[in-house]
Amino acid sequence: MNQHAQQFVRVSRQRVALGAGELSFGAWRLKNSLPEWIDDICDVDNPATRSTSSLLRLGESSSSVLAGSSMLVSSGALNSARFASEAMQSRLYSLGRFSGLTSLAALGVSEAFLVSRYVRGDVMSQEFWTGQWIMGTSTIGGIAGGFGGNAIGVLTQTEFLAPLYTAAGTATGTFLGSEVGTRTAQMYYEHKFGEIDRAYGKWVYDRYAIK
Repeated sequence: MNQHAQQFVRVSRQRVALGAGELSFGAWRLKNSLPEWIDDICDVDNPATRSTSSLLRLGESSSSVLAGSSMLVSSGALNSARFASEAMQSRLYSLGRFSGLTSLAALGVSEAFLVSRYVRGDVMSQEFWTGQWIMGTSTIGGIAGGFGGNAIGVLTQTEFLAPLYTAAGTATGTFLGSEVGTRTAQMYYEHKFGEIDRAYGKWVYDRYAIK
């Protein structure tokens, strides 16, 4: 295999791995954001619950749904392009690239809405930082799992199963990363609240000379 052919295969593998990873992460994103999006629409539609806070929540959940949907579109385009004709491949790769960039922009907008809610006091500090931590651990886990799944496909020389391995690795890594983030955040705040309780108890004992 000459150098040009090797480069073509390498780029093709990268696109397949990216598409499979977007499939898992986009599905996970939609699973978490769709129920919130539906609830937020109902809150905004109801005059009794419509407020600036509900509008900001709707903006955040809508952006998150757009991000997840765009990842799925990008994944479908990248994974189906290798089976299409040469003319169609170019269009599908362009669609995949555009959808991928759209998902990143939507994630950024969703974060901007969340930060606005945090600054306004609509989101507690614990909820905000726990969410950021879980998002970080889930992303790292998904990326690591995707690379691991893709590596298995390459090492076992099962090219046609590489997208499945990558998608499974990304889904597993995302789930494990979310679990690790949730549990470590819970442990951290339990420790911090325990310190506050002990400090308050000590102050009460010292203040009122309780023995």
